[in-house]
Amino acid sequence: MNPRSIRHIALAVALMGMFLLPSFALGELKLTKTANTFDADLGDQVTYTFFLENTGNGTLTNLVLNDNHLGIYELNKSSLAVGENYSMSVNYTLTPKDVFAPLRNVALANARGPGGSVVSNNASFAIATGYSGYLDANGSRVISTRPAGE
Repeated sequence: MNPRSIRHIALAVALMGMFLLPSFALGELKLTKTANTFDADLGDQVTYTFFLENTGNGTLTNLVLNDNHLGIYELNKSSLAVGENYSMSVNYTLTPKDVFAPLRNVALANARGPGGSVVSNNASFAIATGYSGYLDANGSRVISTRPAGE
């Protein structure tokens, strides 16, 4: 082999290392939402469970869960390491305003990823309600409830 070929091989190996070796920490957050039932009636208690998992390759911090029906929850967990998960449950009792259509809600989880990036994911769940009826004019009480289909 001549010296020029050796230099070309050395340069090629150096360039490959330069492009292949660096790895960047990326934040990824998976959110799953479940409930203990698929249908409920007025006054029933539903337990929602939220499962968060760090599916990225960097630690996540400042975890916050915001459900458009249940509210905002700062989690009792300061960070999620790579591959780590966290779950929490929230109980909710159906009110008269919940029972006239399927109870649909969406949760959004946010966290800070490596380098301060914001990562988020959402999950939704719908529960069928078994009553139909009408609210009075100001929406404060049920005028008539009866099981759907009667």
